[in-house]
Amino acid sequence: MGSCGGITGEKQIASVSQAHHMLLAPHVWGGPIITVAALELDAVIPNFLIQESIHKSGLFFDELLEEPFVWYGGDLLLPDRPGLGFNLNEERLEKHAVRR
Repeated sequence: MGSCGGITGEKQIASVSQAHHMLLAPHVWGGPIITVAALELDAVIPNFLIQESIHKSGLFFDELLEEPFVWYGGDLLLPDRPGLGFNLNEERLEKHAVRR
């Protein structure tokens, strides 16, 4: 999602793919925010197949979130909370800040 124009770009790619009867297997890279945004978008793409990602959940990603990702049977579950469903833990995030 981060390399194709964000949410709008990926949704456009998904629509063109669907028109040609193709499944979508997007790749997400980066931190927990882009991962969560990708999961929310995946949930509304009718031709979604699988979300490729680097596995950081349970490690660095969960350290930065107030509530960690939930995995069930190999699937990353969508949260049932409003918005993107996750909040960053500001205190933990601060220790990774780069100062100039």
